[in-house]
Amino acid sequence: MTKKQHLVWRKYLAPWTNRPDDTAGQIYMYLKGTRTTVRAPLMRVGVENYTYDMSMINEYDREIASAYFNEWLYSNTNLKPAIHIKDSEDFSERDFIEKHVVGVIENQGIYFLNELYERRFPFNEIPIKYRLLQFLEKALIFGLCGYPLLSEQEFSDIASEARKHINDKDPRYEFFEFFAAQLLRTWRGQDSVLCAAKEAKALFPDSPIAKTSPALFPLMMTINTLIFALHFSKENYFIELLINDTDKNFITADNPIINLCVDYTVRASKPPERAEWYYPVTPKIAIICKNNIRGNIKTTLTRKETVTEYNRKISQAATKQVYAASEQDFDGAI
Repeated sequence: MTKKQHLVWRKYLAPWTNRPDDTAGQIYMYLKGTRTTVRAPLMRVGVENYTYDMSMINEYDREIASAYFNEWLYSNTNLKPAIHIKDSEDFSERDFIEKHVVGVIENQGIYFLNELYERRFPFNEIPIKYRLLQFLEKALIFGLCGYPLLSEQEFSDIASEARKHINDKDPRYEFFEFFAAQLLRTWRGQDSVLCAAKEAKALFPDSPIAKTSPALFPLMMTINTLIFALHFSKENYFIELLINDTDKNFITADNPIINLCVDYTVRASKPPERAEWYYPVTPKIAIICKNNIRGNIKTTLTRKETVTEYNRKISQAATKQVYAASEQDFDGAI
């Protein structure tokens, strides 16, 4: 099992280094704890020892995983996720997360990142069931405006076609599985899981969760990756591709995907009402995943102030480390 395991993927960070075509370069890193900036090789960035080690897993971890995961898995068998898990017992292997979750998703993610580097969308086709729903919505609006509604036969034909495709695999799902993994495999994600477990242990001292181990983080990271990917697909999220046409670079951080609708400088008292997930991909390309658009779109940014605002938000959401292609890129953000 690999000792040093990255919470921030080296391949993802490569475009911010002096060697963007491989993972052997160096990156500028701002350390929030000491408020200092260093230049470091990627092997020393966003890393911990044995982050995904499952050797400490116990029977209570398995019980929680089984209750939380198996019911969800068997109710969504049509998704065919990249993470191949047949049962929660699979988690018993010490290096299961490293080999069958992180490794699989990283290999899958190379294609998605390469597409985004070329300013192409990692998925384009809108699933037929969503096209049908949009068509029905338009027909209803026309009807309310005085235009004829579809005939009963036409509605019947559309419903029949929709039933044929109801279990089709959403072409967006694989991308969102990769996206969710990058969102959750972070120090912030780790703190969230372990803090929730600590609170649950205090509230339910006699329950199985009170006896769980630190293996709960990689367990829940894996399970929630699948659940978040399903959520993004079912809630009809698409991509706004941001092309940075200014002389100010995007920066990124150890929490590389953030909700633009959240103020990360304060502790929230309730969940946000909506989400727009911002993800810088290179110093000149970023995406926002959101569900208030009907398809993928491209936006060119021409104001440095807009880029600086995105950089400020990504810096505020970071737990320990903020990354940039040059030291000057931190200006206005840290």
